[in-house]
Amino acid sequence: MCARCKTIYSAKILVLAVVLLVSLSLTGVVKAALFNIKLSGSLVTGGDVTEFDISPDGRYAVFLADARTNTVAELFSVPVAGGERIRLSGTLPTGMWVEGFLISPNSQSVVYWIANMDGLCSGIYVVPIAGGASVNVGESIPAYKMLTEIALTADNDYVVYRLTHHE
Repeated sequence: MCARCKTIYSAKILVLAVVLLVSLSLTGVVKAALFNIKLSGSLVTGGDVTEFDISPDGRYAVFLADARTNTVAELFSVPVAGGERIRLSGTLPTGMWVEGFLISPNSQSVVYWIANMDGLCSGIYVVPIAGGASVNVGESIPAYKMLTEIALTADNDYVVYRLTHHE
């Protein structure tokens, strides 16, 4: 290879390396910006996000937070790419809060249960992950019962749960 060809070849390699480095650094900046999106929105003084999960399809974050009233956990969802949070748990009875939740395998709905300060379950609800009306699927829960296990069937058709007596 002639000296002039070597110089041109070296210059092309150098330009390619610079373009590659700039591309990688820009991708890093974009990724860093995406990872710094605050999904929970504003919280009340003393409020906190206590639990979260990502839907199986990766589109939603679902979380428990005392966002509106300190020490009263409510359920919210928000698109992972950013957007407004959606309150899923609706109006809770006095003295109750959302104790826990599960996201359906098809990412379409969320099952959550509410309890009082003693951990006694008073309802199990299903709500669309993007918001909507909650349906109480645990209407027949007797007093003084504690929810000890809960699961969703793979076809999303059934909520299976176990209650234990609590005195």
